[in-house]
Amino acid sequence: MNEVLEEARGLYFDLDGRWKRFNEMLREMARSKEFAASTALLTSVPGIGELTALALTVEIADWSRFESGEALSCYVGLTPSEYSSGDVQRRGHISRSGNGALRALLTEASWTLIRKDSAMRSFYEGIRARRGGKRAIVAVARKLCHVLLAMVKSGETYRLG
Repeated sequence: MNEVLEEARGLYFDLDGRWKRFNEMLREMARSKEFAASTALLTSVPGIGELTALALTVEIADWSRFESGEALSCYVGLTPSEYSSGDVQRRGHISRSGNGALRALLTEASWTLIRKDSAMRSFYEGIRARRGGKRAIVAVARKLCHVLLAMVKSGETYRLG
């Protein structure tokens, strides 16, 4: 039994070391000439660190292909689905038809953002009071898509509200 435990412990420490080296390689990539400018711009948003900024940059690649924040929200899968027939219009859950990794990263970043930015916090609280916390954080993530696209197009850093 001790042999199995020792082998498992050795594998754990090996994986942990590899994971740390992999993260450091990604951080070096984020600081490279190719990605430094976009990483610096995106990390000005509270909740977006180097790895999230790198993931956004690599996954989206060409931000100019999105005409609006709504188009980016749709790409990420943060738009509500709709079931319409005639005059009846019913909105459902988010479509989830987009990039799931980016959706998760933006939602996670939104939790930090509402703690640091009073304007986003009041936006979140307004929706939370009516619709609940989970829907409100998705709305913040969707709004964050709009803000990120505007930042990248204008080249301006994020300003706390």
